[in-house]
Amino acid sequence: WFRKVEVLRRCGITVREVVVDPSADYGQVHKEIAALNADDGVDGIILERPLPYGLNCDALGLCIIPSKDVDGESAESLSGSRGSSGISLFDNIWNTSPATGSKLSESVPPPWLSHTCVVKPCFVQCALDRIDALDLPTGSTCVVIGRSRKLGLPLFLALVERDLTVTVCHSYTPHRELSEACLNADVVICAAGKPNLLTKDMVKHGAVVINLGTTLFVNSVPARLQPDINPDIVEKARVMTPTPGGMGPTCVAMLCLQTV
Repeated sequence: WFRKVEVLRRCGITVREVVVDPSADYGQVHKEIAALNADDGVDGIILERPLPYGLNCDALGLCIIPSKDVDGESAESLSGSRGSSGISLFDNIWNTSPATGSKLSESVPPPWLSHTCVVKPCFVQCALDRIDALDLPTGSTCVVIGRSRKLGLPLFLALVERDLTVTVCHSYTPHRELSEACLNADVVICAAGKPNLLTKDMVKHGAVVINLGTTLFVNSVPARLQPDINPDIVEKARVMTPTPGGMGPTCVAMLCLQTV
């Protein structure tokens, strides 16, 4: 959708597209990923959707080794838990030893230059960058609509670590409870993949609304993306990301950054 290959190549990144047969089974796709993991000429792997019918995208994403995971597919990227060293995998690892947690010299390169760094899913990192730029007060309330392994849950963990007060809802949360939660929120992040799930009457004046959830309608001409949020929310929101042209292109830029 966002011309990932074109943008990556324009940034000087060599792209190899591995196309699997629509009838491929789990073992065949896993074999392709394993070969890329072992290939010293490959620095990053991204697992594009949709995969052949019946394949478990999440399970295959876990097969990507962390050092080549540029879109937060691996278990290490998606986990917000702290290891025995006390370091969170969602912490900024700038100037921090991954082995001991001790501070290193100021000459240590940034995490995106480390071959062993762990990254968050691109959409998650983009949303966090937007929120960090707003410099919200500690304890600000945030509602995450969506509980997916790659968006909703990593967002929840990362926002909690930023000392925000976070509530997780989803497309099956009763409308009344969802509306009450959103009306009290300083920030609402939609990542449910349900068109027009969030409407103007569900957000307070001055709220920050970030849309990550989209639905592709292929039967329309041309095909179009429908966001989770209703466009009229802009009348009340302090900040609202557009769709299309909002988080999608930003995510592609983040993919380039996390690759290099």
